[in-house]
Amino acid sequence: MQIRVFPSLEELSVSAADLIAERCCDAVARTGRFVLALSGGSTPNRTYKLLALRDLPWQSVHVLWVDERYVPPQHTAS
Repeated sequence: MQIRVFPSLEELSVSAADLIAERCCDAVARTGRFVLALSGGSTPNRTYKLLALRDLPWQSVHVLWVDERYVPPQHTAS
């Protein structure tokens, strides 16, 4: 695993969008689909906006909403 540190949220967001787009195109070419799990919160917002502007094979993308926090559904952090 490679850990990368970015000097700004914008640079992180652009890099993440680039990586997701690349993996998406590769997966669709190989398997005909790409599964993307989206987390909430404000940190990934810019990445999602950048992805929305991409010309990706969206008809082959399956989007799942996830919550990475490990708390019961009734918890206030859920």
